[in-house]
Amino acid sequence: MKNDPTERLTAKILLKHVVSQLADSFMPLTQERHSFIVNHVSPKVVVGNDENLLSLTLGSLLKNVILLSREQCIHIHSTLSGDCTFIQVSCNDARFYNNLQGKSADLQRAAEKMGGCISMSCDERTGTTIAFSVANNLKVA
Repeated sequence: MKNDPTERLTAKILLKHVVSQLADSFMPLTQERHSFIVNHVSPKVVVGNDENLLSLTLGSLLKNVILLSREQCIHIHSTLSGDCTFIQVSCNDARFYNNLQGKSADLQRAAEKMGGCISMSCDERTGTTIAFSVANNLKVA
């Protein structure tokens, strides 16, 4: 069935495509902030989840990173580990870590809906990294 509602939840989503679409949609904002996004996600990485929720959550994360930084190169990477995909968003600016922490509660709730979580780390040398995990096997009731 083409209109099967469970199909949307179990379909595999190309993560690079989602990240590219988000990066394109944020182009005016990144230009305004004199920043840019580099998509390092492998074209082979797929996630099995709700594409709309993934786009909304990752988009919210990217928007916050863009708004809280200036003149930065924002890198997006992904790592597979078992049934989980980790999406790392990093920025060399360590100063906005504290501002981003205040925004993490909403992102955490959205990540939990996808069987994942958000974590952040900050290092003066390497900047701030936000790791967003997504469960690849969303259970359908």
